[in-house]
Amino acid sequence: MQVSDEDWMALSAYADGELGPFAAAALAGRLAQGSALAEALQKIRGLQRGLASLHAPAPLHAAAPAPRKSFRHRYAVSTLAASLLLAIGLAVAVVSWLKRSEDRVIVQALEPRAESPERTAA
Repeated sequence: MQVSDEDWMALSAYADGELGPFAAAALAGRLAQGSALAEALQKIRGLQRGLASLHAPAPLHAAAPAPRKSFRHRYAVSTLAASLLLAIGLAVAVVSWLKRSEDRVIVQALEPRAESPERTAA
């Protein structure tokens, strides 16, 4: 008896454990009756053993952990951040000081001037 394509697919699924319980039981009954199906299953299992015996590729190694940043690097980054904060603080202070100085000049310019005694006598 020749094995059909459908039987080959069913046997392959059976060998891989992919058949449901009812289909597996039905195929097991057919295997007990037919020697051609049993021989085909033995061929499939032989192929599986042969493929399994081939050396498997080396497992992919997990990525190496990133190297820890050195103390010098962390120190440089924190120093840079502190310097930037100091520069921003100084810039804000200078701008506000200039703004107050500018306001004083404007206020002084708008104040009425008392005339000097020399001008009033003339």
